[in-house]
Amino acid sequence: MQRSLFKSLLRVKLPTRHVGLLFKHRTFKDPVYEKSTSDKFLNGITYCEVYRILPDDDATIMVCGRGLCKFPDRYNKKIGRKRALTSALGKRTTLTKERLFTREERELIWTAYWEKVKPESAPLHPYGPVPPNTDLITAEGQIIGGE
Repeated sequence: MQRSLFKSLLRVKLPTRHVGLLFKHRTFKDPVYEKSTSDKFLNGITYCEVYRILPDDDATIMVCGRGLCKFPDRYNKKIGRKRALTSALGKRTTLTKERLFTREERELIWTAYWEKVKPESAPLHPYGPVPPNTDLITAEGQIIGGE
């Protein structure tokens, strides 16, 4: 695996192994029709590659999932990441038809993903994240954070 991509992996420690997640996005200016991918026109594709992290600090790809944005929908990276990760975690082995990840492993991977997307340390606010040292005004004219 390329070293530049290896640093950007979202690493997850599972009970039996370590895995890393890498998301790739591809958007199109005009809708594209690819018979091998989908029977409809596409506005974008998001790939989720799951890598097994080896002890010698290298990685090999385990599985790849994808999320398709079909025309006329607008492409959205957040939705694409969720669909691609769902697709990757739902894969099964060819011979035994067993899932590659157990339920516990899938829960750990989703937990790590959500912690990366929405960290618990960030203050919750009904109007979105609060910038430090600033005042916000609500729709009713009340100043939030003011003295």
